Amino acid sequence: MTQKYALLPIVLVLLVSQSLQANQPVPCQISVTGGQTSICQGQPLVLIGQTALEADEVSRQLWETNGKLLSDNGNNFTRLDTSTPGSYVVTYKVWDATGNENSCTVKIEVAGPPEFEIVENFGFFQRILFKKPMPRLRILSEESHTFQWFLNGNEISGASEAVYKPSAAGKYSVKVTSQQGCSAFSKDIIVD
Repeated sequence: MTQKYALLPIVLVLLVSQSLQANQPVPCQISVTGGQTSICQGQPLVLIGQTALEADEVSRQLWETNGKLLSDNGNNFTRLDTSTPGSYVVTYKVWDATGNENSCTVKIEVAGPPEFEIVENFGFFQRILFKKPMPRLRILSEESHTFQWFLNGNEISGASEAVYKPSAAGKYSVKVTSQQGCSAFSKDIIVD
């Protein structure tokens, strides 16, 4: 009889450990294409949910953005619409065959293009001395950016300041890049 009682605690331990495993959360994580969670507006972004479960052990998967349903098609990947700048909290939810659920989140920052304005300035002496003076092109912006000026679509070597004084007639433009790495081109400025 002592052998029967000796087995009873072992059986109870096995039953308790199995019931605890049945209520365990499903481990998961989210990977981002390119590995960056800060991107520029309009840049394509695919998120991939990863779990330790085999495909046949997963009963449901869905994606949410800022608490709203993004995708409930059962895929472990989704695309995020990056056409609007802002912060997005993306959640991947996964369920196993026994109904256990877990969720993972990642925060995505979508930066807009840099905002700037180009003004043409003519110096006082230029107006007096020349009938058609060359303007000085100056970028107005409240943020710190990097610049590259172009003439007729070609990069002007060494022209990387906020102010540029054209030396020839043509179509000038500038590429402005923000600290986040997002770029925008100006409209062409015709200098006669």
